[in-house]
Amino acid sequence: MNFQDPSPDDIPIGDADLVRRIRSGETELYRVLVERHQRRIFYLGRKFFAKPEDVEDYVQEVFFRAFRKLDTFTGRSSAGTGSFAGWLYTLAYRYAVNTKRDRMRERESFFPDIEVPAEDYPEEEIVRLDTIERVRKELNKLPGLYAMLIRLKYYEGFTFSQISSITGIPEGTLKSHVHRCKKILRKSVSRIVESDI
Repeated sequence: MNFQDPSPDDIPIGDADLVRRIRSGETELYRVLVERHQRRIFYLGRKFFAKPEDVEDYVQEVFFRAFRKLDTFTGRSSAGTGSFAGWLYTLAYRYAVNTKRDRMRERESFFPDIEVPAEDYPEEEIVRLDTIERVRKELNKLPGLYAMLIRLKYYEGFTFSQISSITGIPEGTLKSHVHRCKKILRKSVSRIVESDI
């Protein structure tokens, strides 16, 4: 019989319960938390760091710091979510900002590359992927703050209140930034579409 380690999604334990058990000595369960949340931390790292090795170092350091600070997780994160994800994202964001401030490196978008469709894709799929690619390119041209806000709001699903807690930017200012960002994107995408006609 072949026994394999269960995947994080196969383990029917919530994050808060995992944290409690890890604190009680079942430290091997921390691997489950890492696997559940490393993708979102990786995307955040890509926003702040240009070199892949810097992103990898960042992700490892975030999870190392999170492990050391697990006793500060109360189930009521400063992001207002009460979730481990919100607590972790807040920790990761603050670490990235502080690291970036120290290093003063260029920011790079964390939006993933989108594969070019194969020739046998239906025409609608090609058009859809082309549109996604164009929007992604326009997102990459946005100032770093705007791109990050779009990521937090529309890719990660955080509310304005949670983003405010994570970033320290007032909600009203965030809403204004997102509104301005949408306006810029609409204008840019419209200009590209018109140039194709």
